[in-house]
Amino acid sequence: SLDNFGYILIAEDMDEAIEATAAQAQAKIELNLNGKNLNNGGTATWTSGSNTLTVTVKNGNAVRVYTLTVTKS
Repeated sequence: SLDNFGYILIAEDMDEAIEATAAQAQAKIELNLNGKNLNNGGTATWTSGSNTLTVTVKNGNAVRVYTLTVTKS
C-alpha cells in the first residue's frame, strides 16, 4: 500500500488531448470526463461551464480517486 502519490495532469486549449502520468510506472490510470470514459492521452471534449474530470489511479490494492472541476468560459 502506498501513502504518497504524485501525478501530472496536462490539458491544453480545453479541446485537446488529456493525459495523466503516475509517479509509479506500474500504476494504472482511468479518466472520466463528464460521465464519459476517456483513453489516457485521448481527446477531451470540454463543454462550456463546469466540467468534472475524475482520475482513478490503481496500484496493486491501492485505489485513489481525484475529482477536478474545470470551468470553460
